[in-house]
Amino acid sequence: MFFMMQSNPSKYQPVAEYLRTFIAIKIQPEKMLVQLFSRLQKEFFAENIRWADPAQLHLTLKFLGETSPLQTEQTKLILEMVAAQFVPFQFTLRDLGYFKNQGQPKVLYAGIDDSVILQKLAQETDYQLAGAGFEKETRDFHPHLTLGRIKSIRNKTHFYALINEFSNTEFQRVDVKEMILFQSILTPRGPVYKELKTVVFR
Repeated sequence: MFFMMQSNPSKYQPVAEYLRTFIAIKIQPEKMLVQLFSRLQKEFFAENIRWADPAQLHLTLKFLGETSPLQTEQTKLILEMVAAQFVPFQFTLRDLGYFKNQGQPKVLYAGIDDSVILQKLAQETDYQLAGAGFEKETRDFHPHLTLGRIKSIRNKTHFYALINEFSNTEFQRVDVKEMILFQSILTPRGPVYKELKTVVFR
């Protein structure tokens, strides 16, 4: 427990612990996605890439950041309300893509098709969470599954060629029956994700 020193040094007041949280859909990798991971790591073994943990794969709907205990409880209730408005659905993991920063590839990801319901779910979640003090998103929601975070690429020709090789390739159909409030715990080996609340669609 943390304490805050007051003007009177003999008195201390407990300070509630904030959690780093986000809302996501958990993805269990099937055969083709597992094979993709294996191929990418083999092809890019000499590159400086921090790969996602296949056991912790997820599609982020909204990153909340530092979350107070009150906000955490409010978020759990809000997610239950949002989940009651949706039925289970599917989307497809297809193609490889990357995000750039200052002209350099920084994030390698699998794209997502059939995401109309997914878009609506993200929008409704974002809208309702404004009531718990979280800022509404100012950018459009572009769903993707992060596979690796790129520190540097030496052989860009090889990198771009492999990306193009998987053009229009379907990796997995994902059944979505629930969404999860996660805590992100930062460690020297990378983040660890703890499930705080799972809400099931009606």
